[in-house]
Amino acid sequence: MRRRWIYTGFCLTVLLALFLNWMVNMPPATLPAAVSSVLITALFALLGIRFIPQWMEGWSGSYEAMEARGDKPSTIFLRLFTALILTRLAVIGLSYILDCVLSGGGNFVNKLYSIWTSGDGAHYLDIAERWYQSSGSRDKVVLLVFLPLYPILVRAVTFIFGNYFFSAMLISQLCFAFAGTLLYRLARLDMEHRDALRAVKYLVVLPSAFFFSAPMSDSLFLLLSLSCIYLARKKRYALSCVLGGLAAFTRSLGLSLLAPICFELIADLIREIKCRGDVKRYLRCLPALLIIPSGFALYLYINYRVSGNPFQYAIYQREHWSQSLGYFWNTASYQIQYALSSIESGELWRFFGLWLPNLVFIFGSLAVMAAAVGHIRPSYTAYFIAYYVVGMGVTWLLSGPRYLAALFPLSLAFSVVTKKRPADTLLTAALSVGAVLYMLAFVSRWQVF
Repeated sequence: MRRRWIYTGFCLTVLLALFLNWMVNMPPATLPAAVSSVLITALFALLGIRFIPQWMEGWSGSYEAMEARGDKPSTIFLRLFTALILTRLAVIGLSYILDCVLSGGGNFVNKLYSIWTSGDGAHYLDIAERWYQSSGSRDKVVLLVFLPLYPILVRAVTFIFGNYFFSAMLISQLCFAFAGTLLYRLARLDMEHRDALRAVKYLVVLPSAFFFSAPMSDSLFLLLSLSCIYLARKKRYALSCVLGGLAAFTRSLGLSLLAPICFELIADLIREIKCRGDVKRYLRCLPALLIIPSGFALYLYINYRVSGNPFQYAIYQREHWSQSLGYFWNTASYQIQYALSSIESGELWRFFGLWLPNLVFIFGSLAVMAAAVGHIRPSYTAYFIAYYVVGMGVTWLLSGPRYLAALFPLSLAFSVVTKKRPADTLLTAALSVGAVLYMLAFVSRWQVF
């Protein structure tokens, strides 16, 4: 108990010191902005306070996963995969129907292309077709900020089908279906069948889940991150790190996979030491951890080959998108400030399409994780924290709902907090309505990224 309070006190002191330093040097512009930053920091502190006992238990040397009961037949995977493919087709079909309602009928393929390439999808297709450019139009040169694995796969599949858009859409739908099936398998290591299925359901009905159907890297990243964690749970650390390296070659946030993999590996080492077991087996896995950052290092090498600077992407992010690393409480501060400004100026399309969804997700995800942390494997919470701190801490966050949808512990947390049917029904209905409205905003070409 004493160690728990020492660890908790130390972590809270560091958090408070960072927050106060920010308040002094970058004070919020308005009272609502200050309140927002305080609330998000308090929620994060609550998550941390509840996580530390789980962390200590995970590294106690005696922590084991719960045994899933009543294992289901293998046919569940085929049925689940098929159902997930059908949800993707439904999303694509709904996008076409909504666009027809808004702008009238038209050619099915042309409309789908217009809808799904209205955001970053067009950039990924451009990279797949032309690769990165070191000179020419500024809008093309800055595409170096998008990591290359997804465009590489699109280009490879295009050799078969001859169409970049079709190939990209096919990859996204298949990756999502495989990812959802793998989420079920991962959840079954700790949960009952019904709870695992509910986690998959929440992955599907999240308002920003329609992005998994887009010609972007979201589905691929979700599949790779789930594969990485699943293999780590199966004690296949070398292969797990290879998948983690591919995730880091897909998105920079893939580097946050180091947190759960290190957590699981350290827990295994401590247990083997206490049991006088095969410690060398896990010590031999330690060098494999370098594979994860190597995936991102390969992206840096591509930066160097294209521009002569391995960190050129960071310059483009800062100059073109005003993006750099920051604090998530700063994000909450400026998000609420811009949300109120958009209401005052009458730009409700920006409020409902951009600022409100961002605020709901950055606050809601913390609240759900804080409520569920005692029932989620601690390595998953470690992953959530690492991913959240980096992903939600950028200085100009536009895609909060989209990024958080790919953070699979959130789906598990939704399953944990909705064990009672009334809560499950209410939350499912609310998220489903939100999903339709958010897609409507996306199809309307509001600022939904």
